[in-house]
Amino acid sequence: MFAKASVQYGQYARGGSLSFVEPYLFDYRVAGGLDLFYREQLAQRYVSYNTKTLGFSPRLGFGLREEPVVATALSLYQTSVSLPPTLNNCNNLFPNNSLGQGFYPTPAYINQVLGGVDPTGNVLLNGIPGCLGDGESSLPVRKELANGKTLTSLVGYTLNFNTLDNNKNPTDGLLIDFRQDFAGVGGDVTYLKSAVDGKYYTPLVADIVG
Repeated sequence: MFAKASVQYGQYARGGSLSFVEPYLFDYRVAGGLDLFYREQLAQRYVSYNTKTLGFSPRLGFGLREEPVVATALSLYQTSVSLPPTLNNCNNLFPNNSLGQGFYPTPAYINQVLGGVDPTGNVLLNGIPGCLGDGESSLPVRKELANGKTLTSLVGYTLNFNTLDNNKNPTDGLLIDFRQDFAGVGGDVTYLKSAVDGKYYTPLVADIVG
């Protein structure tokens, strides 16, 4: 059995994963594995919300013949969305717009209509400091937040065709992966995702590989 662990820690992205693989499960030419993972994305300049994802994925891989190889997987994970306090401290200050709905002003609206921002960063509502100076999250993000945690349950498979001369340091050969995932086997999300990844390696000159 092989095991692999990885940890990521940054200013805005954190997480870790732990993987176990048995290449000859029950002494057959079948590879069995289990992945455990945790990911956390913090709010920053371009994303106004935090996300946390925790899940696991058991998988099996077996050869149809010598090539290609097919792998199947079942994934189950939970995602939650949260807002930093500074992006959630206004509660629909302007509910009486033409649509009868609450909204959050754009920077241009703040400067041109509301009188701009005072020296401390607070928006001036007709000369009265407000709570928009530190920014607010958009209504679509707030709606997602109101839905609570999201559970995703999916099944998928990968079809792999590999003629590489060396998997770790290839210099010649072809590697093609075709993947499909279907979410909707229970859970709160439904979608079909397909992806194809192809790589071809060939020697060019001396030690240079294209």
